[in-house]
Amino acid sequence: MTKFYFYLTLPVFIQLALVLLFFYIPPEMYLSLLFLPCTFFFCALFCNFFTTKKIALSDAIGNQLYNLEMKVFLFFCFFVILLIPLDIYFNGFKLIKPWTYAEFHGVGRYIRHITNFSWLLCLFGALFFKNGFRFKFILFVGLITPIIFIDRNRLLMGLFSVFIIWYYSGSTNLQRFKKNLQALVFLIFIGLIFSLIGSARSGTGFFVPSSGEYLVNGYFPLNNLFYYLPLGIQQIVLYITTPLFNFAHMIYLDFSSDVFLLKQLSFLSRDSFPHYPFSPVLVARYNVGTEFFPILLYGGKFAVFISLLSCSIFFLFFVRLINKKPNFITLALFIKCAYTTLLLGFAPQFFIVYNFVSLFFMLAIYFSVILLCNLLKPFVIKSY
Repeated sequence: MTKFYFYLTLPVFIQLALVLLFFYIPPEMYLSLLFLPCTFFFCALFCNFFTTKKIALSDAIGNQLYNLEMKVFLFFCFFVILLIPLDIYFNGFKLIKPWTYAEFHGVGRYIRHITNFSWLLCLFGALFFKNGFRFKFILFVGLITPIIFIDRNRLLMGLFSVFIIWYYSGSTNLQRFKKNLQALVFLIFIGLIFSLIGSARSGTGFFVPSSGEYLVNGYFPLNNLFYYLPLGIQQIVLYITTPLFNFAHMIYLDFSSDVFLLKQLSFLSRDSFPHYPFSPVLVARYNVGTEFFPILLYGGKFAVFISLLSCSIFFLFFVRLINKKPNFITLALFIKCAYTTLLLGFAPQFFIVYNFVSLFFMLAIYFSVILLCNLLKPFVIKSY
């Protein structure tokens, strides 16, 4: 089996294992709970026939840049950095008032669309970390920005980018084995930071009492084992498990609504929809339900199957793109798509306007740089 098969199915089966470990699941809800993991399994099995044994990450990481390419990417990085103070000015200093992390004001909402590229700063800074202070500075800003914004998702994406660069940079098989052990420490570190940021955002608000073996509004059917965990670990477990549980609960209730998907795909008219649309999840503040929650409510289980298959094919496209043209932009495109694919079992990341605009924007930069380099090729040399 190829790495893609393992990569696509592992997160959702970890979710399933933790749900079964810490939740009481009514017997009549088991088929609903198994629907999404089985769909992941089928899509992975199907796409496994079209994958290659190797993804050219090491080739892309080792690829040099033309002077012009480097200047374009440096300009973009410093443009993002210059907008961060404006983001703080319009949207507030979230680290001081963490409960306002999701509040944006006026033009600050659109500035945040650009500063969300802090993960790209992490990728660029990590890739050229040894090339001088400015790259170390770019990496530092890329990592500190989502912490200031109390944005766990952007921080995870930045750390994911750094991890890819670190793991695939010039490693032999023996070094890769050592890095596997070091990666465990890295994951523990990420979990600690994730928990701390979550505590800053929610305090004790993430604590949920148990309803025992019954489904009761305001409670989760958590077993006694869950409450033996430290509070910070409880938060991480709930973050991992509740999306799959909520998704299965909606199938079980046969609930439908088009508001979630329409709001998610709208760009200019999002404010015309309810801020928190109604769905009969058991605990209102845990209202995420995987990438496919809005799709399930809009079009049912068949729509979920088609959308998951589309995500898988989309990911395969970027695998083939980086294998054919290994460079910085195809690496960035691959990491963006790989990250959203990794988190399909959590909150929506893939079927949102921002994701597609980001991919289009990076492709536009890519083709623009190619065009400029071809025009100015006699005057530029590789130096990075």
